[in-house]
Amino acid sequence: MKLFTVLALAASFNALADSTQIIRVFDGATARCETKEDAYRYREGVYTVSDAKVTVKNQVANVKVVVSSYKCARTFTGYRFMPESMYKTKEFSTVSGGTVTVETLDARLKAMVDGVYDVIADEALADAVTQTVRMQIPLSELPMVRGQRQIDLYMMKLQRYSVEATGYQENSRRSFGAFRIRF
Repeated sequence: MKLFTVLALAASFNALADSTQIIRVFDGATARCETKEDAYRYREGVYTVSDAKVTVKNQVANVKVVVSSYKCARTFTGYRFMPESMYKTKEFSTVSGGTVTVETLDARLKAMVDGVYDVIADEALADAVTQTVRMQIPLSELPMVRGQRQIDLYMMKLQRYSVEATGYQENSRRSFGAFRIRF
């Protein structure tokens, strides 16, 4: 069974040496790419956060993560996740045979504290498949939870949806799931 674990657990084991952990939360759990329905479900892409490193210096948490973007696509051997740029324009057919175009205008990795929901860091993502993102967050923004500090990271995209047949356009912000980092 082809199961794409959105959390790259193997990559996070390197981070355990400095007691940094990536924990999946809510909709940042797992995505499957096994069928035509999966390709449709994840038509706007999925992403992973891996290789989390957090160092603390002068009461500031320096967070470094690797963010990668994928699409679910049909290949000669079946369906599988394939690397794809964060800003790749996508087109989908409607039931009536029309076309919907989704253009990513902005993609950002944001950080917040669970239960507070105020954005404490916000970094623009490049038009790339994989990239390293660095954030600096004052420790005063990160309360202790059971002896550890934690940060929730999530990707937010500003996208333009265009329907060819009607000329309708809409800009919409969409969240792509969250990951929790404990240190």
